[in-house]
Amino acid sequence: DMALLYFQKVLELTPNHIIAKHMVNSLSGNTPEESSKDYVTLLFDKYSDHFEYDLVNNLEYNIPNKLRELVDNLNRDYKSFGKAVDLGCGTGLCGERFKDIVEELIGIDLSSKMLLKASQKSIYSFLIHDDIINGIRSIKEIQDLFICADVFIYLGKLDKLFYEIISKSHKDSIFVFSIELTECKDFILQKSGRYAHSNDYINNLADRYHFNIESNLNLGIRKEMGEWIPGSIYALRYMGE
Repeated sequence: DMALLYFQKVLELTPNHIIAKHMVNSLSGNTPEESSKDYVTLLFDKYSDHFEYDLVNNLEYNIPNKLRELVDNLNRDYKSFGKAVDLGCGTGLCGERFKDIVEELIGIDLSSKMLLKASQKSIYSFLIHDDIINGIRSIKEIQDLFICADVFIYLGKLDKLFYEIISKSHKDSIFVFSIELTECKDFILQKSGRYAHSNDYINNLADRYHFNIESNLNLGIRKEMGEWIPGSIYALRYMGE
């Protein structure tokens, strides 16, 4: 309650304060369809220098490895994917885990400072500085694999993303991603400032956009104050129209 009071005071003094706007929504129970692009950009530009260390060492984050395991289990008959895109690639944690099974890997991210870190690893064929919707639209080629780790926590409604993904998919394209879990009907902006989605919501999206759910595993996404945040990882296969 005190945090909400102080964020509201910040907005009185600075009405366009990006972080205060987001946190007032979060703490007062409002759930916009997505976080503002300015908020996500500012957050990760500031976080870029210690992002990987915090996630891996302090928060015990292991989702890139878990998503790779899902893909390996689905992909036993193939040695590699021709084309893949890492949505919200950040510093390249997922790219590092998938590069050896992908011939061409594209990274998309809103944060120029995160992309700078990713570029230094030489794991992406090229990088796109944009939000993931516009980033997908800018890609001309059909993709075999879409990777999206810890990105939905900044998106609420996912219809636009699913639509854009199928526009760049062929029958049997694979889409792997993680979510934070909620028991609410669809999705909610939590007091942490991150979105959580329900399994029912993901199931309905998969059905609406002609994906088959090949794998779904509930697990801890990362630790927060010593406790695992409940989440889920998915592997979807596009079945075509």
